[in-house]
Amino acid sequence: LQTPPSLHLCCTLRTAEPGVKDRFLNDLRRALDSALEKKRSKDDPNAKEKGGSAAIYGATASVPAGPVSAILRAYTDIQLTVVGDSGGASD
Repeated sequence: LQTPPSLHLCCTLRTAEPGVKDRFLNDLRRALDSALEKKRSKDDPNAKEKGGSAAIYGATASVPAGPVSAILRAYTDIQLTVVGDSGGASD
């Protein structure tokens, strides 16, 4: 998701509620305007360097696959657990 720069969006029931699309598009436009303004100021040779944050996507590329897989597996299990589910087959 870093190279080339991109956007990852998951569509869920929550993002499909009335009005969410319009708010998302407005927020996206504001974020894009802000990012473009920052890029323009960075390209300005007279602009002073300002603090920022590094992208985190792709950071897992520097971590061994084993721990990343274990964490993702545990997270997915937690997210997909049905409340009240004992985790075993019923008798």
